[in-house]
Order: sequence, then structure tokens, then C-alpha cells
Amino acid sequence: MKQTENNLSSHLIEKYRESIALRYSYAHLSSQFVLSSQLTEDVVEMLRNYFLESLYPNAEERRKVDDAFESLRSFVAHPAKTWALLGNMAGAIFRFGTQFPQALKAGIVSLESYLDAKRFENDLLEAATHLQFTMPLTKEQFEKCIAEIPRKEIEAFTNHILSLFKSMANSKLLKKTIAIMEDVLVKMKKNPQLYTEEDALGIEFGIKLLKNGYALFKDFPESLKTEIITAIRENEKWYLDKVYKSTVISRQSSDI
Repeated sequence: MKQTENNLSSHLIEKYRESIALRYSYAHLSSQFVLSSQLTEDVVEMLRNYFLESLYPNAEERRKVDDAFESLRSFVAHPAKTWALLGNMAGAIFRFGTQFPQALKAGIVSLESYLDAKRFENDLLEAATHLQFTMPLTKEQFEKCIAEIPRKEIEAFTNHILSLFKSMANSKLLKKTIAIMEDVLVKMKKNPQLYTEEDALGIEFGIKLLKNGYALFKDFPESLKTEIITAIRENEKWYLDKVYKSTVISRQSSDI
């Protein structure tokens, strides 16, 4: 990636992080939705921090694991490749219990979430380039970049994030998922001739993502976990409605 593209990509990541910080503030959520007494300002701050520190870290942090996830694309696209690391199904179920297939799927969802975020960032860069925007972008320009991406693609991206949160809300299953991924990591590091440092780094990132999610949800009652997931779904829908509606109105105004 050229230096100018790299700088623009980093800028777009920060603009997206700014939008998350705003729409996952307690002031915004409490003004847009009816929140229960459980969903306090402290809980909302924990949720926002998870988004910004784990799911969407700054551009510098993301670049550290970009190569790792390029290496892991084949694992995500073809989960059967993990059998070289986990052994046969019977052995895996013996070690991790009958929930092993479901727990393994949750681990793959965590890796897919990062890959989806990377695809989204690339789409934003293409949109900004197509619109000939230069840094620094205004909030309105950034939202025009989002609206250049077909809404169905953005909804698929947000649905993947919701799947990740649903996986993390199942704390018992999540412990098994983390154990499986840690087992995979140990075997990778024991076979450096087969698995690169980048492969291991990608798994480490996934483990960190899930451990932070476990820490976020483990002490919450089930009713609060459900409310958090509902709040994320409704908040993302609100944002997309706003972005795409504003863009349509802007286009109509320019045609007059």
C-alpha cells in the first residue's frame, strides 16, 4: 500500500473509532433507547472500551496483526485444517467435552470478525478514493464513504459482530473456546516448521479478543447480557439508518 493510501486508511480507522466512541456513549444510548437500570453508565463504558481496545484498536495496533490474519485466512475459510492441530473428533470431544464443535465455531467467529473489519476498512478506503476525499475528512464525508458500500454488506459485517457478542455472552462455552484456541497455539509453537510466527500471532489475537470478552460478560446476569446484545443490534441499525438516509437526502438536494 502506498504511503498516502496507508495514511488515509489509518485516518479512516480513526474516524470509525470516533463514530463508535460517540454512539456507544451513555449519553447517546440513553437518549435513543430505553435502558434498564442494569445497563448503567459504567457498563456502557466497559462495552465501549471493549469495542475500541479489542475489536477496533487503533491503526498502529491493527497493522501489527494484519500479516498474521492474512496467514490465517485459510484456517478460517477451511476449518477442517485445524484437525492437524486438534487431532480427531473423538479425541477433541474427550478433551474438551461434547460442546467442542460449538466452541470451535465460536473461536472461528472471533477470527472472522477481524477479517470482516479488515474488509470493511478496505471498502472505506476504496470509497474515499473514489469520492476523491482528502484528509482530514469531515464527519459528513466519512459517512458518505460508508454509504458508498452496499447496505447489505455492512449489515452482514454487523451481524458477524453480533454473533461474536452472542458467543461471548455464553461464558461457560467461551471458557471452552479459549481452552481450544490455547491448545491450538501450543501445538503451533511446537511445530515452527509448519506454522509461522504470524499464524501464532493471529491465534494469540483471537485468544485476547475472547478473554477480554469473557472478562466483560462473566459477572453479568443473563438478562443484562441479552440487553447488551439487543442494544448493540438496535444501535447499529440506528446508525445505518442515519447514514443512508442522510446520504439520500444529500443526493436529492444536490439534484435540485
